[in-house]
Amino acid sequence: MALDKVIGNYILLLGMGDRVKAEMLAELRISQDYPSLQSVVDCFEQWNFDAVVAEARQEEIPMLQPFFIIQHDGAFKGVLCRDLSSSPDKKVVLFYATSSEASGTKKMPAGIKHSSHKPTLADLKAVALGQNESPSYKMFRPLSVFFSHAAIRMGISANLLTVFWLLAIAGASLSISLGIAWPHRLLAIFLILLHFLLDCADGEVARATNTSSRAGGNLEQLFHWIADELLIVGATIGLFRSTGETSTLLLGLACLTSHCVYNYLYIELESWTWEETGYELLRRFSSTLFYVMPLNLLLFLVACIFNAFQIYLWTWLGVSACFFILLALGYFGSRNTSD
Repeated sequence: MALDKVIGNYILLLGMGDRVKAEMLAELRISQDYPSLQSVVDCFEQWNFDAVVAEARQEEIPMLQPFFIIQHDGAFKGVLCRDLSSSPDKKVVLFYATSSEASGTKKMPAGIKHSSHKPTLADLKAVALGQNESPSYKMFRPLSVFFSHAAIRMGISANLLTVFWLLAIAGASLSISLGIAWPHRLLAIFLILLHFLLDCADGEVARATNTSSRAGGNLEQLFHWIADELLIVGATIGLFRSTGETSTLLLGLACLTSHCVYNYLYIELESWTWEETGYELLRRFSSTLFYVMPLNLLLFLVACIFNAFQIYLWTWLGVSACFFILLALGYFGSRNTSD
């Protein structure tokens, strides 16, 4: 519905990414009270925003931006803030929220209390299971909670777990760079699977101990990009050592370059367009990436199983090229499209 689009765009306007947007909208849609005003406020407050519904006159509105109108002429609807100038109304009911360092991270479930006791395994399952996330991670949640439980008992922070899974990726890359025989591939497979468990565990620990932060989320996003590049480098070196073909190095370089350029363009386009209403197609494409990631890790894992590293590099190069095309279509194809 149109209100979903307005709320999603508003979440981006507040500086949140596509993952937070997707999870917040998913929670809203399953709320029994949605689209009531209270359900919108409750959702934003659950994600650590200070949310307010207020009646305001046009002369008061510049002090409240960014905002969006949620009630107009007595009817519940969604209109982005820049559309207000075309409205003849002198007074509107609007929604606005302010963000803090904790915004974009979900508050602990009601069952987890602040106390001197550490979260139990049941508490961790409450924050781990049933999340709106990529299917690639869902299968690891039943096991990752045990890692989370052990980490909390040992006093290991969520950010340290993030560092550990990056080291696991680095180890997998190093193992393959030394050779692509079965012993190296088996070690890489083990480390990739360990990465998935630790990657799930860091978020579980952060939510269960109420230590989530935007800085931690940004650190994890940065490490995911570094991890992709490490795997490309490891596969390229290992394949070159195995075949001795210079073309392998060129293929790896092209793959690495395309990946870096894609990530740069993705960030730039997101920063350019999140305040605009005419880029719904681009945002729709961005949201789909949330569900297919981590694609590079999965391709690398398959390559380790079937000893198909040249196919892996060519496939990832093709995937990056497709991403370029989809980004371009989403950008230019939606410039004249309104929400």
